[in-house]
Amino acid sequence: MFRTIFAILWVLSSLFCSSPGQTAQTGQMGPMAQVMLLVGPENPPSEFTARNGDIRGFNADIAREALRRMGYSAKILIVPWNRALAMVRAGNADGILDAAFTPERKAFLRYPHTPINVEHLYAYQRSTTDIRLFPDLSDARKLRVGLLTGAAYGPRFTRQIANGTFAHVEYTVVPEHNLRKLLSKRMDMFIKAQQPLKKMAQRMGAEEKIKPVLSRLDGKPLLISTSKTYLAFSRKKVSQEFVEKIDHILEQMRDEGFMKKTHEAYE
Repeated sequence: MFRTIFAILWVLSSLFCSSPGQTAQTGQMGPMAQVMLLVGPENPPSEFTARNGDIRGFNADIAREALRRMGYSAKILIVPWNRALAMVRAGNADGILDAAFTPERKAFLRYPHTPINVEHLYAYQRSTTDIRLFPDLSDARKLRVGLLTGAAYGPRFTRQIANGTFAHVEYTVVPEHNLRKLLSKRMDMFIKAQQPLKKMAQRMGAEEKIKPVLSRLDGKPLLISTSKTYLAFSRKKVSQEFVEKIDHILEQMRDEGFMKKTHEAYE
């Protein structure tokens, strides 16, 4: 009898104590909705902490809906970008928001085919300067540039950094530090996605204090790179089968207009 009771208790503990990662690895749905931990940076309007403490943003809303259709619920944790990458690399989080594809990240992340956002990265300067550059940045060797630790800036710009294109490259863990350093003249320009930059400048009262670096060729804002970003998953926590299933759902959400409406709601 005691053996029977012990067996029943063991089965019950297996059902209710399994982690979200284990459920996602097997591709099986438990008797209750499983919670998946997603991480991402404070990066409005993509993902951000609202005044009431809720995590909002178009990436957050799209991820929640995709997981809901899979039978999961999402817990979203906002942390500095480099820490978010470290958490999914170590298997301490199931997935990550806003992840552009890089060969290095592919080693520890599984990517769906369907992106949840497209980011356009530009260079920004103080409104009192007049920096104009060629698209190949061949005339940027005297400039100091600010970047975000762990961020992806596209293959071409990554090569330009490696080739010593700038006089100095300074990395920060949060983008607000780059803006403050720019305004205090500790750097000449920094790189940031267009939409988040606008929100950040508004929040910091710096809208009139910065402007885009312009191209010498056409006088338009200098586009550094365009990157698709994804809801990606830790290889240590989530199976390829799960990613293929959620990719199908993301594709449906895109085709039915859910993604477009969600993006428009935060413009």
